[in-house]
Amino acid sequence: MKRLGHALLRLELLHKELTEQSLSTLYRERVERFCSGRFCALVMGDVKKGKSMFINAVLGSEDLAPSSPDVSPTVSFRIRYGQERSCRVFFMPRSGKEPMEVPRDTLADFATQEGNPDNEKGVDFIELTCPSPLLARGIVLIDTPGTGGHFRSAQLQCLRFAPHADAVFFVTDSVDSPIGVEEMARLRLVHELVPNLCFVQTKAGAVDQSDRDSRRKNNLSIISAGLGNCDTDDIPYFVLDSKKKMTADKKGSLQKIQRSGFASLLHFVQGVRRQRKQQMAASVVPALGGDMLKRVGAALDFRRRILEADTDEKRRELSSVLAEAEAALAAQPGDLAARLQSAIHAKVEQLGKDAEKGIRALVEAKKLLAPFAEDLEKAEDLSQLQRIGYEIPASVIGELAIHMQKLQLELESRIRELLETPASFAGASRRKDGATAAALSLPPSLPGDDGTLSDIMPLVSATLCSCIAVIVGMPGRIFDLKLRRQPLVDARAALLRQFESGLAELYKCSAESLQSALRQCENDIRARIESVIMSRRASLKKARLMLQHEARMTPAEREKELELLTRSRVAFDRIQCLIDTSASAPQLA
Repeated sequence: MKRLGHALLRLELLHKELTEQSLSTLYRERVERFCSGRFCALVMGDVKKGKSMFINAVLGSEDLAPSSPDVSPTVSFRIRYGQERSCRVFFMPRSGKEPMEVPRDTLADFATQEGNPDNEKGVDFIELTCPSPLLARGIVLIDTPGTGGHFRSAQLQCLRFAPHADAVFFVTDSVDSPIGVEEMARLRLVHELVPNLCFVQTKAGAVDQSDRDSRRKNNLSIISAGLGNCDTDDIPYFVLDSKKKMTADKKGSLQKIQRSGFASLLHFVQGVRRQRKQQMAASVVPALGGDMLKRVGAALDFRRRILEADTDEKRRELSSVLAEAEAALAAQPGDLAARLQSAIHAKVEQLGKDAEKGIRALVEAKKLLAPFAEDLEKAEDLSQLQRIGYEIPASVIGELAIHMQKLQLELESRIRELLETPASFAGASRRKDGATAAALSLPPSLPGDDGTLSDIMPLVSATLCSCIAVIVGMPGRIFDLKLRRQPLVDARAALLRQFESGLAELYKCSAESLQSALRQCENDIRARIESVIMSRRASLKKARLMLQHEARMTPAEREKELELLTRSRVAFDRIQCLIDTSASAPQLA
């Protein structure tokens, strides 16, 4: 992993040496994230199952994750490594609010229903840092609110963070009831987004061995049936004693750590992390390095072309190529950008229409009501109908979350494709011999080349992610299926009317939110296109200065420059070989 990371950073240095241009911080951030081997684990489960105590035991800290039985957090906590303990509140994207460091004793003012009713303060999540050796290895834990209780947003929190997780720890216990139907339904939704599920049975010390084993066997049977009758031997399931683990940490007793069950769990986590690293080496590295290889390769080729222009005739030919490229960009100011933006607008507009069709199909009343149809007919009193009325929004949230996460991936994929559109406009006045095309491939890359416009994708992803979070949260606000006292037949009809009315409102609000997000994406792309064209002009000007400098070189100076360039090419070829090999041989990481 480190070897590949160093190769990617060396590639960045080669780019800077050849072009005298620094890349955006995005590339380095992505490489550093790859090198760190960051592994994100989502922790979910019903309330009062020992979730927070489990996290504290894993990290060897008694009071990091809030674990008071009287306080039920309604927002998620992101727990990562830090040299010192700290608490920072992050607010919703595009709110304009900067993260705010707060004293630990004020967390309830931001993280609970009592201190922050219905999240009126717009908290996205709270970040806790801790100097834990486990976190220092790159592990990040997301502690989500308990999925039981009265907070509809709890399920949304799980589904929102799931697509960014490498694994999920589902926490149940040895004392209360086994995994229930509602918990299993949530698990199925999460499993579609995160394949690595790990089950944790806490409070092992509160019951005897036979009760622990009985609960484990029962839960495994429920999980197997709920996940498609998978073999129970293939389900990662750990019975843990968090109190025993924390006592063992204080005494430094490895034997007691083994007895607590945590040693086996941590060994499993290491195996999953190792597998994840191999997957990243096989997919992320070629994608990240492939773009830089193209850019550095183009810079090397053009640099050699300038150094080998050692006669007036060769210099005139190259100067003519540069002049034609400059003319192509300078002619009819704004025309090139306008045509690029027109192409972008047409495709974004079509994206919006396709996305709206998908949402309309999803919110079809009959489809969403189907799982409740039998219960609605069999309901014998208003209380049973009301229970169904409370369950429906949770079901809609689940269906909507999965659909919107898939839609986000589809939109991002199609936006990446449409970013290639400008390439067809780049050679506005190509010569038949392709000289202009060659000049326009000078570093930095042209609009349409992944190397330039790929920088916009993280912003596009953030915009879409924020939009999806808003849409998935809508059912909890739109549906308020409360019934007044009335005959059962009338109550059933009223419930259906409220539901259909809510779906219409959901479609309207979702479509508006999605269109707004796509317009923001389009504006961001337009701004980036204009920036790239300006950068292209500056690059061509610099290339002309390089050519003028070469004309004044002595043969000895030119020979020395060519020798240095050859060394750079050798280093480049080695890096390219390593990156290409990583796709088929992940063990090299």
